[in-house]
Amino acid sequence: MECRRRWLSWDTDMRKQGTITKRRSWPFWVLLVIAFTVIAVVNLADFNLSAPGLLKASGGLPLLDTRLWYTPADVYQLFDALGAAGRANNRLFYLTFDIVIPLSYSLFLWSAISHGALYRFRRIAFVGGAFDYLENIAILILLARYPEHLDSLVTVAACFTVLKFVFSGVAIVLAVVGFFIRVFAAGKEAV
Repeated sequence: MECRRRWLSWDTDMRKQGTITKRRSWPFWVLLVIAFTVIAVVNLADFNLSAPGLLKASGGLPLLDTRLWYTPADVYQLFDALGAAGRANNRLFYLTFDIVIPLSYSLFLWSAISHGALYRFRRIAFVGGAFDYLENIAILILLARYPEHLDSLVTVAACFTVLKFVFSGVAIVLAVVGFFIRVFAAGKEAV
């Protein structure tokens, strides 16, 4: 414990003295481009595994991981509307694109928080991504067991969805607030 305190103290002291040089910014920009490209392709391109393609297959019903909350009736209404081909595409979506999406936005948010004044909280960026993966696993189980109704697993999946949005939102707020604190602190030091 004492060693950790000394390390945190050293890190803070070195930052104040300017001994730690400016962090490289190119990983941040690479992660930004990757995250937004993946999210844009999945949400804007129109093919069977994209959000618009699955939205068409469902007759306009939103996908589960885009809703803030859903009930068993919502889930099975969506699965019925998707049909066999739509459910197969939805399963494939979770096994391909939705493996890359949480990783890309978690890494980007980690990098964004790391560049701000609240860098000590950067690990929280991975919590939202972890809940996204848990949500995906639960939805994949629901898809695999369909037409069997697993109402308790639907509730668990919906809780994972809420927690995904909460922790991803917290990470975004930490990144933005940390950025502004850093900018204003740098402005005060320049004066």
